[in-house]
Amino acid sequence: MRAKFPDLCSWTETLVASVFGPEISLSDAFTPGEGRERKILPWKAPDNGGVVGVGGTFVSALVDEIPVVGQMRRDGRMRAYGGKTPEEESAGWGPFLWVGSAIVGVGAMVGWAVKEGILFPEDKGEKVG
Repeated sequence: MRAKFPDLCSWTETLVASVFGPEISLSDAFTPGEGRERKILPWKAPDNGGVVGVGGTFVSALVDEIPVVGQMRRDGRMRAYGGKTPEEESAGWGPFLWVGSAIVGVGAMVGWAVKEGILFPEDKGEKVG
């Protein structure tokens, strides 16, 4: 690419640098501020949770797998971050689903009545009287 399209490569590298900033290494993450005027990444080494932290994560994962309780916990986490639960997202479709279901149900009943001859009975040519 660099041999055939040097202008395209330099333009792409310039664009990447302007969008994503300078190249960041692992040392930037674990030693922010050393040799630089500002902190690039405010990261720190992950804490070892110990037995209590690991046990809490394990119990939390088990509770999340219980059908009703797990769904309630997920809904609570969604609300905490300002997200919508699946029930809240589908709430706007409620009237449309009810109307659509009613139309399908009435259509099925009319189709059955026509098939059984209740709605439009066939004339077999016999005259009564």
